[in-house]
Amino acid sequence: MSPYVVISMDHQAWQAGYAAGLQGRPNIIPPELDGLAFSSGYIEGTAHRQGFDAVGREKLAKLLEESNSEKSC
Repeated sequence: MSPYVVISMDHQAWQAGYAAGLQGRPNIIPPELDGLAFSSGYIEGTAHRQGFDAVGREKLAKLLEESNSEKSC
């Protein structure tokens, strides 16, 4: 028996969830799609839209730096 757990996700459902999260649509899972895969994609898409990726973190750091320098003036 392998010590690893392998989970196979429905790629189409994940992509649909990611697109919904990225576009800011409500998290309503279409009945024809796998709920776990859709929700996983939705979480990732929402995080990306909100800036929780490498580029988003750089933007956020720059905004915070600019905000702090304005406050000190």
